[in-house]
Formats: sequence, structure tokens, C-alpha cells
Amino acid sequence: MEPAKEIDIYRDTPLRLLGYANELAEALRPVIHRYVLRTGYGVATLYMFADVADKSYAKAESCKPGDKHWIGTAIDVGIWQSLASLIVPSVFINRFGAASRYLMLRTTKLPVNRVTRISVFLSLATIPLIVKPIDKSVDLVMDTFIRDALGTKDD
Repeated sequence: MEPAKEIDIYRDTPLRLLGYANELAEALRPVIHRYVLRTGYGVATLYMFADVADKSYAKAESCKPGDKHWIGTAIDVGIWQSLASLIVPSVFINRFGAASRYLMLRTTKLPVNRVTRISVFLSLATIPLIVKPIDKSVDLVMDTFIRDALGTKDD
């Protein structure tokens, strides 16, 4: 029997979805005020900093006094969260919404307001589908290019 894998509340529980608050805002961008959009990014950024602080503190607690290995952990988690929670999904949802609006406006005779609503719905529907693939892709990129340099490959 395999040992139980430790649950990471920031990556393996529904709390992970807070990192996607900005995607919700991006999907709704055509129909919400810019302050609501900024709030979505604010929630995702706070989530990111909470994960960085939690993992850095845990690493610092397990290190010997004077050991600075926790800094590599903070950088690792910060890069991972920046890519997996903020940058990649935001760009994907933004471009997906824009492309769906563009294609519907060019290929249908639907009015603009209906195209906008359909595009928002399609963008919202993609969010649950992109979480795991993006997380796994970012893990692969981090393992391949960044974690060896930071010395965090086995953390």
C-alpha cells in the first residue's frame, strides 16, 4: 500500500479555485465594470501570496537556523502561482473570449449583445476544463527549467 500523499490545500482542494478568480473576471470582462475585473485579480493575487507565505514559512520552520533554503521555496511557489494562477489562464480566457466573439460576429447574424453573452458563457464553461491541464503543464515547465536551478526539485 502506498503512503498517503500529503494534501496541499492551495493546490489539491477547492481553495485552488480562488486562484482562478481572475479567470472568472476575465470571462465576464465584456459585461462587468473594470473595478470588478480588478477585484478578481486582487483575490487571485492574495491567494498567490498566501500560498507563497504558507510554503515559505513551513520550509523555514523545517530548516536549520541560518539556512536560507526557504527563499528558493518562496521563489519556486511564486513563479508557479504566477504562471498557473495569473498569467497562463488569464491570457487563455481573454484570447478565447475574444476569438469566440470574433468568429461569431463574422460567421453568424446574431446581434452583438447576444454574441457577447454567448462568448461570456463559453469562456466561463472553459474555466473548469483548463485548471488541471494548466497546473500540470506549469509543473512540467517548472521541473524542466526552473526547479533544478532553485534547488527545489524534491520539495
